[in-house]
Amino acid sequence: MTASQPFTISTWKWLLGLSVFFLTLLISAPSFARIVMHHESPRSGDIVSGGTLIAGWAYSTKGTDVTVKLRLDGEVVEEIPCCGPRTDVQAGHTDAPLETSYGLLYNYENLSAGVHTVGVEVSAPGEETVVVDQAVIVIFPGNFGRLSTVNLDAAEASIKGNTIVVNGVEVTDADSGETATINIDLSYSLRQSFHISAAQEPGTPTASFDVSQILSDVAHAIFATYDALHMASECPDSSQRQASVATLCAAVYTLVGTSSQSEADAIALLPAVQNAWRDARVPWEQSEAFLFGPVDTEGHDPTLDSWPLDVTRLEAIIASSDDIDTYDLTGPDEEAVQGFHALEYLLFQDMNGNTDPAAIVAALHNDPRRRAYARRMASEFVSHTQALRDSWDPDMGNFVAQLAMAGPGSMTYDNQESAMQTLVESMVGIAAELAGAKMGDPLAAMSNAEEESRYSNNSRIDFLNNVRSINNVYEGRFDRTDSTSMGVTDFVADQDPALDAEVRMAIHDAMAAIIAIPEPFGQSITAYPEAVQKAVDAAAHLETTLQRILDEVIATANFAS
Repeated sequence: MTASQPFTISTWKWLLGLSVFFLTLLISAPSFARIVMHHESPRSGDIVSGGTLIAGWAYSTKGTDVTVKLRLDGEVVEEIPCCGPRTDVQAGHTDAPLETSYGLLYNYENLSAGVHTVGVEVSAPGEETVVVDQAVIVIFPGNFGRLSTVNLDAAEASIKGNTIVVNGVEVTDADSGETATINIDLSYSLRQSFHISAAQEPGTPTASFDVSQILSDVAHAIFATYDALHMASECPDSSQRQASVATLCAAVYTLVGTSSQSEADAIALLPAVQNAWRDARVPWEQSEAFLFGPVDTEGHDPTLDSWPLDVTRLEAIIASSDDIDTYDLTGPDEEAVQGFHALEYLLFQDMNGNTDPAAIVAALHNDPRRRAYARRMASEFVSHTQALRDSWDPDMGNFVAQLAMAGPGSMTYDNQESAMQTLVESMVGIAAELAGAKMGDPLAAMSNAEEESRYSNNSRIDFLNNVRSINNVYEGRFDRTDSTSMGVTDFVADQDPALDAEVRMAIHDAMAAIIAIPEPFGQSITAYPEAVQKAVDAAAHLETTLQRILDEVIATANFAS
């Protein structure tokens, strides 16, 4: 944090939360919305100072006049002049009039330094009002709200990545006449101009940052996720085989036993069993932003969640004469016939792809080997969730400590930087997988053949929980009511608050774009490809934004030893 940004982390996080609360995604606005608009400036994460243009364009598809009002920190403060000619908007939107542009030169001296939400409220008679709030960071170069002069006579400039660094800039306060010498960073914006992205006094030391609390809180959030996964999956005790659908394994056992006796009872039971699968799927998909440690080194990930499922091999095992209870499932070729998707295949359709509950139950009722395979899959599944949970348990394998005590106290991470790098790389990885294999590849093929969780039509929920997994690591919490934990956000906010604001908005945008895909995802690939493409683009943007943490923050940060 620079000297020109005297605000607390808790304050800016609260304001950014307010920003996300008020944000409306205009691109994916409901079809009944009659206002079309795009807010161009400022954008989320912008660093602003002095007089800066607040601008965009808006129009009503009914041709009625629109009113645009300025919002600051969630409150309407004044009307913005509207509407001027925009030939580019009219060219790109056949229903747009020529006069769509709005703009106001606003002096950020009126606000305090720190994070604020700046946005607009667009309304038209008889139409639904559209609200956009963006989180921006106000800085005062030299701690001056308004400058009268900027003297570059003694300044020196250099290039650092995509930033022009200018050291030794003399600035003068317009009100007091006081002068100060500062260093500034100039970054190029999409508005085709350079803007001040950082300003601080020369010689300001780069303080070391101790991320031990962040690592500890994230590690415990990871353990809580794996604990929830195992709790949702547990098998009934061998001495108590009572009917239950409270957990996935117990539900499978109950369905197998019931289907062997009564098809009618099993058909009535099947929806609850399918829901038990979905319930267990939630914490697993919320774990995919941290596929490192024991889940990787001990092979739990491929055994629990290999895709695509080798249906041909699975059916061959069931049709063979091999003893299913003792069949060797330890080889790498066997990963594709077990785990989540083997159970999904057995619980959501029969061998002919029929999803009718009567057909699914009939397949189990008529084939004791199919029932045996379902039980074996459930027990194998739980053995992995148990081992995975225990490997992180502070009272057992305690991988929590390996992450939390990165440095001298860890045998896995030599220093805090390597641990933080692992966290961010894992978040980048699942964002890339969402944009590619999970959503992008099926869209490119215009086919659901490679769609994960297609038997259960659970794909969109999977994708949403993948983004929640990123959010959980970023915030350092699994329990959504926990407001005290620290996460990666606290580190990024200290080093680069503008980037932190962008990451938070990118997470929100990815969630919103996925939610906007009509269910089921497999049909939307061909029926609503535009909605799927928006989600792919949002996931790709999230990936590149998270990558910037590695490139621009971790690479230059001074970690505590």
